[in-house]
Amino acid sequence: MSRQIRSVSRTDWQTPPEFFTALSAGIGGFKCDVAANAENTLVPKCWFGPGSPHGQDALEEGLEWPSPAFCNPPYLGGDAWRAWLLRFNAHAGRGGVLVTVIPAATGAKWWRDLIVEPGMADILFVTGRIKFNLP
Repeated sequence: MSRQIRSVSRTDWQTPPEFFTALSAGIGGFKCDVAANAENTLVPKCWFGPGSPHGQDALEEGLEWPSPAFCNPPYLGGDAWRAWLLRFNAHAGRGGVLVTVIPAATGAKWWRDLIVEPGMADILFVTGRIKFNLP
């Protein structure tokens, strides 16, 4: 008997709603979810991603994000974080507020170069592992 193994290398995992709700309450409510799709957005009035009327790609140059924004970017690993972190820094540099959920890779070059050194981030470390949901 053969077993079918389902791939879990997906980029559309949803932040657990109860974790999102706690973050949202702490910031006074999010105006937009900048890395979502119709099935996994947690801010249905404004989200960026496939199928969104607001924008298909939050990384599109010149696209402004409402603030405060929420982002659970696709977990692509390695240097793929660089584009998102550059965009986060640009948003913050214009006075925007963003809360994002990213791995605590404190030994990674991108962590030092794009989170610590710019000095624009308040960092909240979560104890344990967040269990993300598939849509």
